[in-house]
Amino acid sequence: MLIKVALIPSLLLAAAVYFIGPRMLFAIRRDAYVKQFNDQLIEVSQSMANALKAGMSIQQALFQVSERVPEPASGEFRQTHNELMLGDNLIMALSALRDRVRSRELDVMVNATLVQHAAGGNLARVLAAMANILTERRRMQREIQSMTAEARFSAIVIQIIPIILVIILRDTSFGKGLFETTPGWVLLGLYGVAQIGIFLLIRRIMKIDV
Repeated sequence: MLIKVALIPSLLLAAAVYFIGPRMLFAIRRDAYVKQFNDQLIEVSQSMANALKAGMSIQQALFQVSERVPEPASGEFRQTHNELMLGDNLIMALSALRDRVRSRELDVMVNATLVQHAAGGNLARVLAAMANILTERRRMQREIQSMTAEARFSAIVIQIIPIILVIILRDTSFGKGLFETTPGWVLLGLYGVAQIGIFLLIRRIMKIDV
């Protein structure tokens, strides 16, 4: 009976890892990738604006960006440049870039680039203005992060306190009821799943878009 009881947390953990773990890991890595890419868009916009002001074509400007900025923007814009060289038009290449990265900031940049390119407007000026807008947006994001730091810390503490209490009470009759009985392990498993759900919910609530 004890062996069967001991298997319950392992099974619950394995199920949680199998069903939730990969999706959570992918979401975290995806968010980190997009954030790193977005952080480079100011440099990308300014670099393209300078290249266009110097008389380069948009294809040459994209190549210059791919050579000057670090990853991940370097690889993404290099692929876009290569697609143009292989015969794709600008709409196809930039739309593919937008679909790969899926960033709201990049969407705005791509849409502005395509509209100005089609209308024959001053794309260099638009990209320079985009760099200024992104710079101001970064400043506002830093202020929001600073203002919500206390709330985020409180949310973490609220999640940690129950775990500490369970560890402290482990050797008491209450703790033995949790760790040495089947219903106890079931409750612990449900609590673990609930904690993961709360973590994801708090993470989403605290993610304020500017």
